[in-house]
Amino acid sequence: MTTPIAGLPVAGYKSQSQDKIDLVNQNKQLEERVLRQLDTLQSTAGLDYGWVSIARTHIQEGFMAANRAVFQPERIALPEDIILGNVSDEDLAAMAKDADPSVIIGFTEQPLA
Repeated sequence: MTTPIAGLPVAGYKSQSQDKIDLVNQNKQLEERVLRQLDTLQSTAGLDYGWVSIARTHIQEGFMAANRAVFQPERIALPEDIILGNVSDEDLAAMAKDADPSVIIGFTEQPLA
């Protein structure tokens, strides 16, 4: 088992194993090769560039979805969830861990009337 590598300090993302990072990096290389082929098509006379553009968008979306399947980012709790009492202890702990100290706000444990 590989040691998890800390993720970026982005809410919803968690530490990842080296295996998962390697897999996404392979995806990124494959995506770049396909995008370079689309660059070639874009500069080829006589093609329908609208379809090339659509192809580029779908390739980018497809690889984004594949990489999200690997990294599995999670939804995050928002400050108003605490105020409304709609946050679990687990989400609250995750928010505290990911919180930017420069934007700490006050909250109440009781829902507002």
